[in-house]
Amino acid sequence: IKHELDTKAYIDENGSTKINIILLDTMTYGLYTITVDVFGVSDSITFYKKPSTLNSIESFIYEGNDLVNEFNNNLELTTYIPFGRCYDYAELIDASYLSAITVSTGATLDIQVSKNDEALITYTIHYTVTSESGVSKDYYHYLVEMDPLDVDGNIANVYRNGSAVNNA
Repeated sequence: IKHELDTKAYIDENGSTKINIILLDTMTYGLYTITVDVFGVSDSITFYKKPSTLNSIESFIYEGNDLVNEFNNNLELTTYIPFGRCYDYAELIDASYLSAITVSTGATLDIQVSKNDEALITYTIHYTVTSESGVSKDYYHYLVEMDPLDVDGNIANVYRNGSAVNNA
């Protein structure tokens, strides 16, 4: 595995070479060996990078809006879908209903989905973000079906068989 390191190297007034290495957050945890060859002299150092404890959702874009701040502040997010808009399990479980979702570097994402179809449908998408160190954080996104009538009692835009129906 090759990683880019931010390095600063210089030779001091005594002729000693010093190298400052800054580990980037994108490096996964594990045992690393760095070997440096300067003017034909080779030296190595081995170190262990501890597992990250970061377990956050870094971006969450739904319907063109990045809702990551609301999501991270509350760990729950409710958004509304048109009446009759049915999702299939696959587009929820693989998060393709979102424009984007990313988690902390090195973290894993597990998605579980449930559906409550009493009266209006509510989809509950449960995200579990687990850090490299094994610490998990749970997030819940509720997709709630809107009432078919708007505030004035008119039939709102609705979906039938997955397609929008014109209510003009």
